[in-house]
Amino acid sequence: MKTQLETAAGLTATDLFLNGSAQDRIDAIRTEALAEVFDVTTDAGRKACISQAAKVTKTKTAVDKVGKALVEPLKADAKKVDADRKLYRDGLDAIKTEVRRPVTEWEEAEAAKAAKIAQAFSDLETNSEAHNFTGELFSMAVLEAKLERLETLEVADFGDEAAKAQELIFAGKTKIRAAIQQRKDADELAELRRAKEAQDAADEKARRDKEIADKAIADHEAAKADESMLRTPENEAYVSPADRAEANKAPSKMPWLDESPKQNTALAINAAFIDDLVEFGGVDAGQARLILEAIKDGRIRNVSINY
Repeated sequence: MKTQLETAAGLTATDLFLNGSAQDRIDAIRTEALAEVFDVTTDAGRKACISQAAKVTKTKTAVDKVGKALVEPLKADAKKVDADRKLYRDGLDAIKTEVRRPVTEWEEAEAAKAAKIAQAFSDLETNSEAHNFTGELFSMAVLEAKLERLETLEVADFGDEAAKAQELIFAGKTKIRAAIQQRKDADELAELRRAKEAQDAADEKARRDKEIADKAIADHEAAKADESMLRTPENEAYVSPADRAEANKAPSKMPWLDESPKQNTALAINAAFIDDLVEFGGVDAGQARLILEAIKDGRIRNVSINY
């Protein structure tokens, strides 16, 4: 009597496949293959176990060979069927597209028209805005560009909404023209303010320069007056031109007492020093005299006057 392993290895494709018997045969083979317990501690027991496993492998190979022979023609037919399926799909899709093309083209045209109208309204809205995101008026150049764009918009571009667009275009032009005038007025006012500020600054500078010049002249005149007072006949140090000439011609009878030329020279040097301080040092005559006294007293280091 053949065992399950031997029987399975000799069955036909009709017996093995497509009849729902595969799992039952596998279970029967499992039961038979595991029925014997092998003593693996002996050489004979190990060989018997290996032989039983080899029988299972041999049955597997035989069954798979029968199945492969059965499915190969089926696979070839399946490839042909798959190729025809793709041919049908692609061909019928192309026919469907061709049949539907008039409607598809009409839908695309309508979509393009709607997009064009939407863009036209977007341009209209953008160019009708006179202020930026901070709420300030755009520059004159930007406003003029917006007005030019509004004037070039075609009502026909708005399709069925041409009447609405015409009203919006008119309103936009009116708004931008008003903004242009406002911008012009603001720019002119700003220019006037800048001119006034510049003029005020120039006037203030002229006032300060005149004030400085007037003060310098007044101080110089005061110094001249002080010098004149120093050189009056009432001043004990005053020497008239005639006396000075006479003194220069004839030697003094007491030269150790004759200090008039020296004193006159000192006065002249002092007066010139005060004049120069007033004119070039930016001080008044009183301050110049104080500086002179400080130098004469030796209170100004490294500075002296030689008479």
